[in-house]
Amino acid sequence: MVRAASVETLALGWPDGRTRAELIRCARTDLDSRVRLAALSACLLNWPDSETRGLVLIALRRDPADDVRKASAEALVRLWPDEQSRDALTDAIQDPDWVVRQALVEGLMTWPDDRTRPVLEYRARADPDEDVRAAALTALARGWPDDRTRALLSAQASADLHQVGRTAALDVLLRTWPDATADTRALITARATDLAEDARGTALNTLARRWPDDDTWVLLRDRATSDPDPSVRVAAVRLLTGGWSGEYTRSVVTDRARLDPEETVRVAAVESLADFWPDEHTQALLAERATTDPDGDVRVAAVTALAGTLPDDRTRELLVRHGMLDDQWYVRAATERLLLQHWPDERTRTLLIDRGLVDADEDVRGTAYEAVTRGWPDERAGQLLAERATRDQDAQVRNAALDTLTFGWPDQRTRELLTAAAKTDESDDVRASAAAALVDRWPDETTRALVGEQAAADPDPGVRRAALEQLAHGWPDEHTRAVLTDLVASDPDGAVRGSALAALAVNWPSDTTCALLRARAAIDTSEDARQTAIRALARAWPDGPARELFTDRAVEDPHEAVREAALARLIQLWPDEQTRDLLTDQVTADPHVDVRESSAAGLFWIAPNALRRGWLTELATSSPLGDLRKLSLQILVWVWRDADTLSLVARRAVQDDSETVREAALDVLTWARPDDRATFTALATDDPAEDIRERAIEVLAKAWLDDTTLTLLADRAVSDPHEQIRTRALELLASVRPDDSTRAIIEDRMTDDPEESVRKRALEILALLWPDERGRAQLLCCVTADAHQDVRREAMQAIALGRLDEPARHVFAERATADPGSEVRTFAQSALAWFRRDDASRALLVDRLTEDAHQDVRKSAANFLGWLWQDDRTRTILESLAATDPHEDVRREALEGLTRGWPDERTRTLLMDRAATDPDDQVRHIASALATRWPAAERQ
Repeated sequence: MVRAASVETLALGWPDGRTRAELIRCARTDLDSRVRLAALSACLLNWPDSETRGLVLIALRRDPADDVRKASAEALVRLWPDEQSRDALTDAIQDPDWVVRQALVEGLMTWPDDRTRPVLEYRARADPDEDVRAAALTALARGWPDDRTRALLSAQASADLHQVGRTAALDVLLRTWPDATADTRALITARATDLAEDARGTALNTLARRWPDDDTWVLLRDRATSDPDPSVRVAAVRLLTGGWSGEYTRSVVTDRARLDPEETVRVAAVESLADFWPDEHTQALLAERATTDPDGDVRVAAVTALAGTLPDDRTRELLVRHGMLDDQWYVRAATERLLLQHWPDERTRTLLIDRGLVDADEDVRGTAYEAVTRGWPDERAGQLLAERATRDQDAQVRNAALDTLTFGWPDQRTRELLTAAAKTDESDDVRASAAAALVDRWPDETTRALVGEQAAADPDPGVRRAALEQLAHGWPDEHTRAVLTDLVASDPDGAVRGSALAALAVNWPSDTTCALLRARAAIDTSEDARQTAIRALARAWPDGPARELFTDRAVEDPHEAVREAALARLIQLWPDEQTRDLLTDQVTADPHVDVRESSAAGLFWIAPNALRRGWLTELATSSPLGDLRKLSLQILVWVWRDADTLSLVARRAVQDDSETVREAALDVLTWARPDDRATFTALATDDPAEDIRERAIEVLAKAWLDDTTLTLLADRAVSDPHEQIRTRALELLASVRPDDSTRAIIEDRMTDDPEESVRKRALEILALLWPDERGRAQLLCCVTADAHQDVRREAMQAIALGRLDEPARHVFAERATADPGSEVRTFAQSALAWFRRDDASRALLVDRLTEDAHQDVRKSAANFLGWLWQDDRTRTILESLAATDPHEDVRREALEGLTRGWPDERTRTLLMDRAATDPDDQVRHIASALATRWPAAERQ
């Protein structure tokens, strides 16, 4: 960043020919992309002429950094919007980076004609990145809002493999044609059952905004009650209350507030009820949720809604009797804030002081005293802070109390508390903060003595380091110098010694300090201290003895970071033949890769051009070290980007035995020689590394989407040995050629691929692109026949989101009892409970509670039974489970369900029994906490 800033300063201060030549050199050859970008930007600002344009064209084609290529594309459109620039953008549209391609797509809209349109249509359908496809769709709708574009948008809204692409297509379609037809509504309604939850949520939002009618209400109600993803149910609840305020809506939202198994949905429902129906019925429900809901977030939402919409005496009593005594610390903390906000009187103050003194949680105590000091900044508050600063068991609370005292009560009592804390507090942070506060407020000799003692004797090196820095900054005299010199010799921590050396070099730049730095650079046992000494010497004493010392450290120091620091100073201060010889040796002799790379980079800057290229070419082909071959290739490309260099890169991409070298060569070829089809094809089929094969097939799909590439993709989808490549090939095929031949390949992989991840992705693509009866039948076949439970579960989800009809129901019911995977059985019974909610589904849950051997299945069954069927029969079943189920998770779920549905004395009796007799300590703890959640007077 420093050199980039220097480039900008040079261009602003001296915009002449000499500066321009230097900027052009930096823009073409500097190894740092930030410097190249700064130089290119400076040229564009100061000299927007044909020479700079040539520089920009070269950067767009050849620069390895995506931000430089993106800036080049934008500059061509902004400064030279002609046919030459258009050709350059069109030629660069295969750029390997999606950010650059997106900029190119947007730039091509400068020329909205029949030549640009096919390029954008191809990007909209087949670009491998969903954001680029979305940008292309937006550009097409802006430039050609006709039936052809509308058809493409409709197709992508259903067929794009990524939810971002599908959602963007819908959004552009509606923005371009706001008087949307029934066909568009049907398209959006279909997305309300999309496999991706984000797409479902977006579709619901669009329907509620565009078509707020009875059909949309029914769909929102169904999603609010039956969508498997809680975020979609949350969106549906909020959309319902925002558009329909009748009693039917209120009934649905009340049902979600009480019965939804996900706390985020219950929170949304509680907040919506308070916002739209703030009456006595809502107050009663909020009070119920505030006292009986098993989740603390819901209880916080309930007390917040009560205090915000109905701040009466009943609400206050509930906060005092429940919120302040809640078993979750964050509920208690929220209640404190609400009491202070709505009832800032003496009773609240007394309660907060009590919490600040006795609460078991440090966050609650901190919130309490913060509220007290903000609401009543008087002596009583100061006493509370003083008590917390010395007696609180949590260091953060003590520290916060001391900070507040320092700014609010800067008196002798506070100074004494800070002094005691700086000397004796058990926390390193508290001691350091207390000393810093003393230096800031009372910078006298007493404080100086305390800080000096801390710098010399504190047990923590971080505290000693902070203290010595405060000494050097606040009292830069001979006494402090002596203290720092002593620390350099005696402190056991290298970082402390290094800080002392740095402070001496800045404040006392004398011969004595120079001699001390030279000695510590050679003999200090800490690499941090040796590096600090080398940097200080290079800055203040760059002389002959320093060079000798740096040369010695660059070779002999035992730590690579010190050797690298010494080499960097030699390159910076003495870029001559002696340093070049040293770097030449270290390129191969140093045992650490970082030092070897630094040596190679340094040698590049020092050596003459001819020597550089020959030497780098030899390293790129013959060095036994892969990291050096990679670095040499990169430097060659940065400086000599000609046919010979690119041919060398292509050979290394195929022949090098190091994956990192081949990958670096592939990086270069994708932007510098994207027309080398033979090399990319060889890498896609023969490279042993799956990441390289994947990237190669992506380049081929972007650059040459013809029969040869499609055949290669089909072959890779079936025969590549790695599942990652087969999956990516399937996705590319489906994106660019969603026809019968691709469907046949996807169907084959869905059933016959040996890896479950490929089969799972294949069925996702099939469900998205071909949601017909044949596809549905194949999904049902996967539910029963696939060997892996993740695939069976994914197939079930695709079916359930579409339509859970009678044939599917029978399959789900069979899987709920007979599937060998517990996750599949759990999903099957959950889907039936969510989507059907009839007696057969309930009977299945009851059967699983007693017959299933896996605790997760039984726990899920208990959860759904307790949420969806709150009657006496369910209560009896849950009571039996709470006492007799062999697994603690199931017993705990049963207890929580009973507390939610039946918060009365009978439930409390069972809770107390479990708290005393359950064999699991966690269940006993939960039972005890649940039993004390509501007072006896309210258990009626």
